[in-house]
Amino acid sequence: MAQITPFDGKVAFWHWRGAAVAENTIEELVRTIKQWAPYVTQVWVKTSDGDDWMSTFDTNPSMAIAGPASIARWVQVLEANGMGFHAWCVPKGVNIEAETDLIIQACQVPGVRSMVLDVEPYAGFWQGGSAAIRPY
Repeated sequence: MAQITPFDGKVAFWHWRGAAVAENTIEELVRTIKQWAPYVTQVWVKTSDGDDWMSTFDTNPSMAIAGPASIARWVQVLEANGMGFHAWCVPKGVNIEAETDLIIQACQVPGVRSMVLDVEPYAGFWQGGSAAIRPY
């Protein structure tokens, strides 16, 4: 039996941080996506890195994720334009309680369709070892 996921038959755009794109607002980014990639129906937005919201690293406050209210704004704009919001984050396994708190807050925002945990064995990614994975 095939497993059904929220990603089946979808085309997505991965968004790291507002400072990495030319657009200044979520609305401008959506217009650009609709113009140049009209088959995109989902936007994957990085919400946190370790125990920090992405606003810690993003110099574009109008697009930065600073908590649930920022995520809700993204959801509102995307849904108004026929797109779904999916979250992704980089857990590091260093401050597990704080990291999972951010992940839970992000997932509890109405309209968030999924959360991908970007766990990689490289510098700047997972540092907690195999024992720290269990709580996730």
